[in-house]
Amino acid sequence: RYQPAATTSTDLTGPMVAEGQVLSIGNGQPIPGPAGSAGNVRSAAQSLGGDQLAVVERAQQGVRLRVGPYGEEGQAVDLDARSMTRPTWVPATSRSEQSREVWTVAGGDRVVQVVTDAEGRWVPQSVNSSEINPIGDIDALRLSRDGTRAAMVIGGRVVVAAVVRDDDSRASVALRAPRVLQGDELDDAVALDWTGQDALAVATQSESSPVVRVPLDGLRIDQFNSSNLIAPMRGITAAPGRPTVVADATGLWTASDLGDVWRPY
Repeated sequence: RYQPAATTSTDLTGPMVAEGQVLSIGNGQPIPGPAGSAGNVRSAAQSLGGDQLAVVERAQQGVRLRVGPYGEEGQAVDLDARSMTRPTWVPATSRSEQSREVWTVAGGDRVVQVVTDAEGRWVPQSVNSSEINPIGDIDALRLSRDGTRAAMVIGGRVVVAAVVRDDDSRASVALRAPRVLQGDELDDAVALDWTGQDALAVATQSESSPVVRVPLDGLRIDQFNSSNLIAPMRGITAAPGRPTVVADATGLWTASDLGDVWRPY
C-alpha cells in the first residue's frame, strides 16, 4: 500500500548533523529554519517527500523530538527520554499526501510511533515491541521504504522484524517475528539502512569489514571495498538506486557498489 511513495526524489540530497546543526549533504550548508542554526540537534530525518523534518534535540532532562514542515520550527512532541534513535519515516500512502507517521526508540527499549491527531498535532503512541525487548536495547532503527519491516541494531547485532498493523490501523502496531541476521559473524554493527526491499547496508566497528551488505534472508554477508575508510564507522545512509554514504572519523564517503573505492562526498 505504500509503494507509490516509497522512493525518494532524486532532487533530495538529505540532511546530516554536525556541531548541533542540520546541514544539507548536497552542499554542506545549514538548511533553512531553526534546525539549521539551533546548535542542539542530535539527529534528523527528512520525510521521503522532502517536505517534513523530524529532529532529536538536546533538552534539559535528556532529549526531545520535534516534527514539522521542512524549514520551519517543528512541534515539540510530548516525548522526553534520556536518548532517542534517529527518526525514521513511514511513507505517505500516495505522493500527493504528507507522511503522518515517524518512529523513534526512546531510552533504548520503548519503540514509539509519532502520528498526527484530528487537530494535526503530533502525538506519541507506543509500538508493541514485547518480542524485541528480550534481545536487548535498540541502538538504531530504520523502517523499510514500504513501512512493512523494521531493521535494528541491538548490541551490535542486526535484527529485522515485521511491522504488523491491526486492521490497517495506526493505533495498534507491533513488531513481530524478529530475526538476527548473521549473528555469529556480524556482532559489531553501529548503524544500518535499507538499500532496497530485500537488503541492508551496515556500518560496523571492524577495520577489515567496515561496511557490509546483508540480504534480508541473512544467508550471506557481502563486503564493500574498505579502501579509504577509517574504522569505526559513525553512520550510514542508503536508498534504492542511490549511492551509499558513510561517515567515518575523517568525513563522508560514497560508493555505488560493493567493489567501488570510497570517494569523498
